[in-house]
Amino acid sequence: MFRVLRAGWISVLIRNTRVLVLLQNLKLNQGETASAVMVHLVDNSNQSYDVTAEDVRVVPNFDLAQVTLRLTGQFGPPVRAQCQ
Repeated sequence: MFRVLRAGWISVLIRNTRVLVLLQNLKLNQGETASAVMVHLVDNSNQSYDVTAEDVRVVPNFDLAQVTLRLTGQFGPPVRAQCQ
């Protein structure tokens, strides 16, 4: 679990805000797409959101996957994230 904090000068998340997260030991099974990865977000008021990954890519030569999330303006600051 980690915290995602917005910079003070950003007042709202715009429709096309993307967050890239590097995860260790994440491997998709053959035939699975990015939609198989779900990230659970919780804002300061304990409102929960499940966000499906938009893209998952293997980082060459490392045991890492780059996961792209598309955030909409529905999240309150700050949020905590947990990937499942």
